[in-house]
Amino acid sequence: MKIFSAVLGTAFFVLATSSHAASTDAQRKPFTGTDISGVYACVGNDAHDGDFTSTMTLSLDKKYSSAKFGSFKVKVEAGPVTYTGSIVSNGTQLAMDFANTDLSKNDFGVALATLSSPAKGKFEIKKFYYQPQYMGGSNGFEKCTLK
Repeated sequence: MKIFSAVLGTAFFVLATSSHAASTDAQRKPFTGTDISGVYACVGNDAHDGDFTSTMTLSLDKKYSSAKFGSFKVKVEAGPVTYTGSIVSNGTQLAMDFANTDLSKNDFGVALATLSSPAKGKFEIKKFYYQPQYMGGSNGFEKCTLK
């Protein structure tokens, strides 16, 4: 009887979540959030590499953005190193994943960021990132300002 109950419970869970996923797809709406696309000049500090500068380019992926939620493709160039990844936004909150295009480096990570618009009218993104395997683990802070 316990096995039957567990199987029945699992079946109801799968059915309920499948039904929910289908209904949320139908609720997609045109993007009304803030488009933060553009080229940003960045300065930062990495636990292993020290101070650095980089250029970050963001482009809105309108097809996968909905209502106030934005989806962006990202490219970061830091000297000879290039990272690609993605950013999702919800108002001033951003989450990011990134990976070195040279996969042999095992250099990838995640970041949390906050968006603000300083007095000069240019977006500013402040982020904290974590790289679990880069040089045994690393983290850093970065501030990027729209050019």
